[in-house]
Amino acid sequence: MIRINIIIAVAIAAITFSFWALVNQPETEPAWPEIIQGFSFSPMRAYNDPLVENFPSAAEIEEDLALLAGKTHSVRIYSMEGAQPEVPVLARKYGLNVALGAWIDTRLEKNEGEISRLIEVANNNRRNVVRVIVGNEAILRRDLPVEKVIEYIDRVRASVSMPVSTAEPWHVWLKHPELVSHVDY
Repeated sequence: MIRINIIIAVAIAAITFSFWALVNQPETEPAWPEIIQGFSFSPMRAYNDPLVENFPSAAEIEEDLALLAGKTHSVRIYSMEGAQPEVPVLARKYGLNVALGAWIDTRLEKNEGEISRLIEVANNNRRNVVRVIVGNEAILRRDLPVEKVIEYIDRVRASVSMPVSTAEPWHVWLKHPELVSHVDY
């Protein structure tokens, strides 16, 4: 009886493994392009921590941008904290365009600084700042009501010459279709 149970268990295991191997065949990955359209760029190092306002230096950011030179057309940044407002100037040295972002959250006073720096940096770097992003999932996180995000977007749109939007997942856009009339893309 024990011998039959062992044989049945081994047979079930073999069938299960065979089925798993059959449906999990390796796929051939399509070839990557030589140059990627763009990268989300957060130049943090292992020892940086934005929660305690420990950000990378401009030299460290430039080292990272140098690594991306020739591998991408653009980078997207998420914040105007630390040396990140220098990204457009540094990126220009390597022929990179920038999607400039402002991090907004529940700290309204901090948001004012982010928005002001975003507008200033965008206007001072019109050659390679190609779009502006006001907020990164601030509505999704429930940090701000949609009306406040729209207020920030409208303020930035009135102050810069490049296209402006916000970054939210698709279901936020469906829930708040009024966002659409306040963004350029």
